[in-house]
Amino acid sequence: MLTNTYDSEGNLTNATGVKAVAASGQNHRYQYLQSLLYDKFEQRVQVTQGNGVETVYSYDANTRRLNNLNAVRQGNSIFQNLAYSYDKVGEREAYLANPAKGSRFTGTAIHRATREALEESHPGRFQYRARGPDFLDTATGREIELTTTKGAAEHAARPGYGNATIVTHD
Repeated sequence: MLTNTYDSEGNLTNATGVKAVAASGQNHRYQYLQSLLYDKFEQRVQVTQGNGVETVYSYDANTRRLNNLNAVRQGNSIFQNLAYSYDKVGEREAYLANPAKGSRFTGTAIHRATREALEESHPGRFQYRARGPDFLDTATGREIELTTTKGAAEHAARPGYGNATIVTHD
């Protein structure tokens, strides 16, 4: 049985589980979520998982977009340290997996999946770019921009995107 605890605003703060063992009659208790803290905008600021991993979130003061996610294991070893950046229409553009070392991953999950699929099906033909239209088809010189249906007009109006083929996804 799973038991969730909520704060006065209705936000999840704790999750525990109990599993009964029929043969011995003993219950096994699991702490899935030790604590989940929110800021005044009801965005997560700190999560402590049942296994002790503590994640701290920081946000841009003006846009409230996620700037950094830092997760630490028990014993203070860094599990994740992600720094986020966004393009002009607000889509997550990139994140650094370890800002101190500069390990950079660009694009959304759809961008990364598309990039992997293109690299596998057409090796060397498409170049992925972190700035400007997302892909360049080296065989035709055509630029391709992946965006949401909502963001298509904003992308098409940007300088340097006039000749790009806009491909939308939701």
